[in-house]
Amino acid sequence: MKTLTISVIVLILALFSTNICSQFQWQVIQGGLPSYHYLNDIKKADQDNLVMAGFQGIYKSTNRGSNWTQVHNSINFKKISMYGDFGLAVSDYMYKTVRTTDGGNSWFTVHEYTATNTGSCISLQMINENVAYKISYFSYSTYSWHYLEKTTNGGSNWSAILSTTNSTAISGFYFLNESTGYASFDSQFCKTIDGGSSWTVLSSGSYMEINRLNSNNMFAIKNGKLVKSTDEGLSWNILLNENIWNYNAIDPNFIVTVAYSGTIKRTINGGAAWIQDVSGVTSPLSSVAIIDNNTAVAVGNNGTILKYDNLTGLNSTTNEVPDGYKLSQNYPNPFNPSTKISFSLPKSSFVKMVVYDVTGKEAATLVNENLNSGTYEVDFNASKLTSGVYFCRITAGGFTDVKKMILAK
Repeated sequence: MKTLTISVIVLILALFSTNICSQFQWQVIQGGLPSYHYLNDIKKADQDNLVMAGFQGIYKSTNRGSNWTQVHNSINFKKISMYGDFGLAVSDYMYKTVRTTDGGNSWFTVHEYTATNTGSCISLQMINENVAYKISYFSYSTYSWHYLEKTTNGGSNWSAILSTTNSTAISGFYFLNESTGYASFDSQFCKTIDGGSSWTVLSSGSYMEINRLNSNNMFAIKNGKLVKSTDEGLSWNILLNENIWNYNAIDPNFIVTVAYSGTIKRTINGGAAWIQDVSGVTSPLSSVAIIDNNTAVAVGNNGTILKYDNLTGLNSTTNEVPDGYKLSQNYPNPFNPSTKISFSLPKSSFVKMVVYDVTGKEAATLVNENLNSGTYEVDFNASKLTSGVYFCRITAGGFTDVKKMILAK
């Protein structure tokens, strides 16, 4: 039996000698939507629930984006936002605002403009069950107006707290509460502490999709580039110099971006290194939602819905510099269906960790990126694999090692 095991490992190592370059693959979800549907915005509601705004209505998923149900059939909805069980969605053109109070299961109209001006909703944010902000854009003939509007009664009434015309567009905003917020207008990035009555200029530039995780981590899109500020907007640094359309960050290190070209990139180290995932599409992607450290869903044109499970399970366990490279045996082993795999890097290295079955076929890519020195732990979920023997192989800085793992369901 020992001889057979050694022979299998030798066979696997021979298969590994070829240069296998695999990236994270996103699964195309049919979702039951016609291909002509344009999906504009996706948000996490709670736990496994997602809501989505798009052509001809609003949709909801209760199983982490695998299946979708149309919960409101109306005109094209541009933006959607949730706060617990409460949510708002805003449509194009006639500017209908609809509201949910049951986690997105049902929606009812709370406001509708009667003006014939064409327009769009650029951004929408709920900060509690009754208060929300949005950027409204109207155009008429050769004139256009941008409004930063606020509601205090769940969307039934909106009042403008900031307005601009033509070249002085409002491109983005983010509010911490009813008093403190940020907005980008007149090609400047500004802050208010009195609910928008007055604004202080912090820096120059036009910013979209503004998001502040904490006082040291603020993100935005500027000219298609993902930028970050660590001083509340006084200065900005480029994290990703590409033409991205939308992003989602659940912590300062874990960010996923989508682009008009269908490209998906992500980082788990705050932008120090980026990985381009395999999206399988070339149509525009408009929005992405991270459910947790294991799952994300991206949506876009032509009814496109993409999902990735086990997006990342990589965690740094210590900042101490190890003496050498090491791949530890997974624990537990045998396992069902999850196990942890630790490895150490004495210096910054490009790390590739792949799981193979006994035939040498790739079963999962766990790591494929540059990492700093340190000790890391990967959570490997094999719920989609069958019982049997698997091999975990790591390559880093000229170091290679293989560990045998047993999945026993």
